[in-house]
Amino acid sequence: MDIYDKLLEIVSSGEDLEDFLTHEESYEYLYHLSQIRQNVIEWFSFKPDARLLELGAECGALTGLFAKRVREVVAVEDNEKKTAVNKERNRTYNNITYVTGEGLNELTRAGILSMAKGKAGEAEGSGVAEDTTGEDGIKQAKSGAEVGFDYVTIIGGFTMDKLKTASFVLKPGGTLIIAVENKYGMRYWSGEERPYTYSRSQLMGQLKYRGYDRLYFFYPVPDYTFPLEIYSEKNLPTKGSIKQPTPVYLKDKILTLDEVKQFDMVIEDKKFEEYANSFVVVAHK
Repeated sequence: MDIYDKLLEIVSSGEDLEDFLTHEESYEYLYHLSQIRQNVIEWFSFKPDARLLELGAECGALTGLFAKRVREVVAVEDNEKKTAVNKERNRTYNNITYVTGEGLNELTRAGILSMAKGKAGEAEGSGVAEDTTGEDGIKQAKSGAEVGFDYVTIIGGFTMDKLKTASFVLKPGGTLIIAVENKYGMRYWSGEERPYTYSRSQLMGQLKYRGYDRLYFFYPVPDYTFPLEIYSEKNLPTKGSIKQPTPVYLKDKILTLDEVKQFDMVIEDKKFEEYANSFVVVAHK
């Protein structure tokens, strides 16, 4: 029995998940089940009549929150076992569509858009919307079906392929929300293994290249996975705001610098935004 089979048992049992976590030390349980995960986006004001595409839904840590806030959620996850946990965990919601399967390979843009159009036609009581295929090989819905999403989220597991997909299916005037590690995050200077990711300027460049001209950066502390505070460009931390080094859950690390003192230094030098451990970006075209 692997971790996802165990998670499925737990969410099926009806046990309060926060109570369960009080006597479990496994990082996998904490990562997939903790309500703290929702802090990364709980503060955001969604339009209630919106449609949201969640790219990388995993075991549903955020899917239920989205389902409470918007009219329709499409949760995309290529791991079928994770999706099974998500379905069971959020079984009380009837406004979630799950898209999964190893063969999907993060889904093609055409596949997501075709699915979105079909769902819209079904919601209107007309059956699945009929499609025709355009010269570009991408299915096009006949007039009358709702097309695209008001929100697309990529919270963790960020890739350029997901960004391309998001840009393709987002409605004009829609909102893209990304949470991603910072390549130059302070935690990585202090001895933690550095992931393959992007700096603030690199991420900004990629988004602007794809037509996102209004970008709003937010800074979860200690990071976007288990955020306890969220700072913004207009409300940055002051000296002394960060009182402890970033927790490490999976591997021990040897501290190569005093993270707290270094944060105080970059805050005084007005460089915190470059060295925050991770970003939440709200982007509009």
